[in-house]
Amino acid sequence: MRRKWIGQALVAVLLATGLVVVVYRTVARNDEHASLPSGVGSRRHVTIPADGASLAAEVLTPARRHGRAPLVIMPASWGSSAEEYHAIAAGFASSGYLVVAYAQRGFAPSTGSVDLAGAATQADVSTVIDWALAHEPADAKRVGAFGISYGAGVSLLAAARDRRIRAVAALSTWADLGQAFDVNRTPATAALTTLIDGVKGKAAFGPEIQHLQSVLESRPKDVGPAIQALSAARSPARQVAALNRNKAAIMIANGFEDSIFPPYQLVSFFQSLSTPKRLELAAGDHGGPEARALAGHDDQTVDDAQAWLDHYLRGAANAVSREAPIVLHDVRTGATRSYQRWPKAGAQNRYALPKPDTADGSASATGWSATLRAGSDSGASSSPPQNLSTTAYQSPTAIINALNHRAAFIWSGPRLTTDLVLSGTVQLHLLLSATAPAVSLFLHLYDVDAKGVGRLVTSTAYTTSRLKPTRPTGVTVALQPIAWTVPTGHHVAVVLDTVDPRYTTMTPPGTKVTVSSSVYDPAALLVAPGQ
Repeated sequence: MRRKWIGQALVAVLLATGLVVVVYRTVARNDEHASLPSGVGSRRHVTIPADGASLAAEVLTPARRHGRAPLVIMPASWGSSAEEYHAIAAGFASSGYLVVAYAQRGFAPSTGSVDLAGAATQADVSTVIDWALAHEPADAKRVGAFGISYGAGVSLLAAARDRRIRAVAALSTWADLGQAFDVNRTPATAALTTLIDGVKGKAAFGPEIQHLQSVLESRPKDVGPAIQALSAARSPARQVAALNRNKAAIMIANGFEDSIFPPYQLVSFFQSLSTPKRLELAAGDHGGPEARALAGHDDQTVDDAQAWLDHYLRGAANAVSREAPIVLHDVRTGATRSYQRWPKAGAQNRYALPKPDTADGSASATGWSATLRAGSDSGASSSPPQNLSTTAYQSPTAIINALNHRAAFIWSGPRLTTDLVLSGTVQLHLLLSATAPAVSLFLHLYDVDAKGVGRLVTSTAYTTSRLKPTRPTGVTVALQPIAWTVPTGHHVAVVLDTVDPRYTTMTPPGTKVTVSSSVYDPAALLVAPGQ
């Protein structure tokens, strides 16, 4: 670890509801009577006036500084107070930063209304920078932003608007709001409902949230268009030109298994950046990789985030400045693999798929086909979100032979005679036909041991609206990014079904779905090998 965090906060991270909910011991409002961590000069609670709102903030200053201190702004996550970041902010302050953390508009004790990272929320970051430069000994030429979840996305959006932000550390963030909640045109209604219901009665919702709430309750299949209509102005991926022009150094760090902001929507955004950049992915659900830091414990992700800001705001020649821009931590082994470019699946690592194990299928020398009726649960799923405040991420498991084979297409590969190291993107190529043009499918890749117990490696949702009942259409679906080592003696299994509780299916009831493979266009699993 690059440093040890200092903090007194007692944190409960309730990821089972998709939120980062933070509970602290009472923080003294009178600084003369508050004990401060070593290296922290002062801690104050202030109210910062913003356009139509007031922002409740916590200000921490370093005990020692030479001239004006580098400034880090920390917008809080969804539904959280400024004190969510207290342990992390204290660590930054003890290292020489002046930190201003604040509760975002619409979330008490701040006022205003929640606009889902709209223009007012984005402008609040600049307002807080203005206030800090006017009231604190902060350096206007060394301004950074650090955020988790909602605070991360807002930090990226603010960097596109405000050239003073020279570096950003965005943890558990989104890049494209539409892709995050409308995964391959499949509405991720469980995640969106959880976010809204989790703060209902505790936040002042603006018209954007009220409309989404209405659509979720009455027309869940319309969630996709509703979120896409809001996405452009609220997605860092749509602000790439401004980010590249402003040249802020951008670090993104998410969990592979993030159930709120799945990481696939980050990859194209990252690739489009021409600024100094870093993409770090590790095991964990939403907020998982950085959860320990919120509780004041040592945490590699947040250590890397501070090292990133240290380099670009303070000129530190540290390890993070010399590493490759893409860092993937193997979920199963913990090994770190670094890349200059995103590892992609390719033809050289293409595994042909035999006829799946289903109740209705046929095979010939030239190919195979298999059919199922959509709507039944096979038992495979992307699983509920996990609470990572006290335990490490545990991959969901399924006994593959016990799955409902009448409700899924299931392919099981041969026993491996050497480790299979996966990194980056895994793809599934199939020929599809259906009795309805719109079909939602859910794809799962398992690492299966000798006892038949499969650990979920990666998954995704996919909806297509261009299928014919008799003429197969070729589709290639990218699963969520992953770094995973399948050990010798295990085998991989692919499960494709039509039900997943995280999503609202677009498939009409009773639809028959057929997958097939031909000698000219064979079904295949495509992987990107690790180093």
